[in-house]
Amino acid sequence: MSCCMTIRSRVPPLWTTCPPSHVNPRRRQDVEQLDVATEVFLFDPISDSMMVLNTTAGQVWHLCDGTRAIEDVIVQLAADFNLPADEVATAVRSAVQDLLGQGLLMGASGVQSS
Repeated sequence: MSCCMTIRSRVPPLWTTCPPSHVNPRRRQDVEQLDVATEVFLFDPISDSMMVLNTTAGQVWHLCDGTRAIEDVIVQLAADFNLPADEVATAVRSAVQDLLGQGLLMGASGVQSS
């Protein structure tokens, strides 16, 4: 399982490592989303940038609604793909780290993580 994202952004990453597994990240409400086939296109109006997520990263995006911890996202995707959680964990953590780094996800408190 891989996590592949194409990032078109002029914004430097905010995170350099993935947050702890108990953090409940959630999508920023102002980010526009378009699902096309197996990809998810995200537009950040603040940075005026576009990001294209593959299937795995897109599912992570959809599951990061503030109600699930990163560990819960790992368990859900492992079940969805019928894979062991440890095989899914790296891709999920990478996607969360990238989405947080681009400022598209916020921490559980509702404050953008930095």
